[in-house]
Amino acid sequence: MTDTPAKPDPSRDNGFPAGQDTAALLRAAADDQLTPEQAAALERHLADHPEDRARIESERALRRAVAAAMDTGPAPAALRQSIEAMLRQDRTTSSQATDTVGPAETRSRSFWRRTVLPVAIAAMVLLSFGVFLSQRNGQGPALNGGFDAGALANAVSFVEQEHRKCADSPEYRRLKLTVTEAADVAPATQRQLGAAPQRIQLDDQGYTFAGYGPCHVPGSGASGQLVYMPTSGRGAPISLFIQRDKGHLDNLVNTSDCVRDAIKANRAGRPGEPQPEDQVYIWRANGLIYYLITDRDNEAAPCLESLGAPAHQVSL
Repeated sequence: MTDTPAKPDPSRDNGFPAGQDTAALLRAAADDQLTPEQAAALERHLADHPEDRARIESERALRRAVAAAMDTGPAPAALRQSIEAMLRQDRTTSSQATDTVGPAETRSRSFWRRTVLPVAIAAMVLLSFGVFLSQRNGQGPALNGGFDAGALANAVSFVEQEHRKCADSPEYRRLKLTVTEAADVAPATQRQLGAAPQRIQLDDQGYTFAGYGPCHVPGSGASGQLVYMPTSGRGAPISLFIQRDKGHLDNLVNTSDCVRDAIKANRAGRPGEPQPEDQVYIWRANGLIYYLITDRDNEAAPCLESLGAPAHQVSL
């Protein structure tokens, strides 16, 4: 009797935990809902498939666009009717199609209907809403990839949450920060971001470099995160996020300014006291965007000076 060869386990092929396929993990990454184990597996996958970073950013861009459209009221009736008609046609056609398995799957009719149709519908929704909003506002849709203040606030919220994950979980920090020597940061960021930060040492300010790892700050450029631990062993870490500057903050952050924002921290405060805030400082220099985040505002100024941030501060 001949044994039937077992089907390959997709989770082993892509390096993800069992039961998780590539598309599901990329969507979870776009939603910032990865566990430390998944985050580590994703970074290994992206090292071999860097083009998937663009897929994650596309998912995030879609979510931002949908979120921006949610408060504009119902979609136009003609748009809803067009989408409903496409879905009815797809259900009719796909019920007649034959699925294929293995390498031929990407050539099957049902594959293209499962994959392309949702993308086409999403594109139509976004395009229609862009036209719809431009008609309402008397403006053309912004297609140049620029950020508005809401999108920048989104990025600030993301870095605060990611900073808090690293601050609260040594295991998450260990899995994410794959570069552990300060001397290796420059070549790592040069490869990933196309530029290296001029200054990263904060030893004189009482903070020791703990590590650097790739990150996914919302925007059009690749990014990474540096974490610093208090040399004394007491107090909270601080984070420095670095993102390739592709011009998406040109209308919000001048190169001569350091933009400051306070965000409600994702952590509990002392009983009877207001919810604590984290301070985020944003500046641009030498082809990079910097986000410094700390919960100790009184220690921010010397750290900013050591990192070469502009002295002039403005509020977000």
